[in-house]
Amino acid sequence: MRGDLVATWRLIRRRVPDASPLGLLKTFPATILIVSLVVCIQMATNGHTPAEQYPLLTRFGFDWEMLAQGRIWHIFTGTLIQSKPGFHYSMVIVVVTATAVLELLAGSRWTLVVFFVGDWVSSILGVLGLRLLSAWGMAEATSLLTLPDAGSSGAAHVAYALAATLLPTRVAIALYGLTLGVTIALLWEQELAAAVTHLCAVLLGGAFGWFYLRPRVLPEEWV
Repeated sequence: MRGDLVATWRLIRRRVPDASPLGLLKTFPATILIVSLVVCIQMATNGHTPAEQYPLLTRFGFDWEMLAQGRIWHIFTGTLIQSKPGFHYSMVIVVVTATAVLELLAGSRWTLVVFFVGDWVSSILGVLGLRLLSAWGMAEATSLLTLPDAGSSGAAHVAYALAATLLPTRVAIALYGLTLGVTIALLWEQELAAAVTHLCAVLLGGAFGWFYLRPRVLPEEWV
């Protein structure tokens, strides 16, 4: 384990850029782009009431009814729009840390792919999960089947989970296990739709990281 921790530290030191604006821009272009879009859209809705935010969710969000009706394009528009109006520091911090760590480990191209495609897939899995819970008789899940949702938290959970797998084996197992454990522990502390989507996102990120991306971006001795 100690050797894996040392290897992790060396990897991070090699990839951490100089602290100049140009160095950060060259190393984290995907993170800067994603965070800029999230912040701009949050500021655009600053001052909205929940009633004013709802039309945006019906137009750009996603739910089971839309999936069942074949309006699949809604998954592409909800990633950057948050379910609650206004500027939220916590969401910005979550997105910054998730994308920056992933970009440091996997590169800019994979960060963009994982953030957006991961969010789209986890959104579909999330509404399917709600539909399954509804079929099992959960009234809360049934009430959410026609309530559009949106946000960047699913994308961030995919990024966190996947980044955890891109480290030396024992460190990766420990960090991914911690990520999954915390996600499961918080299932009863969040709104049901978010909880289901976050769990799907962590499982998706872990599976894609372990079985596809890890062998392609890590040194052979770590795989």
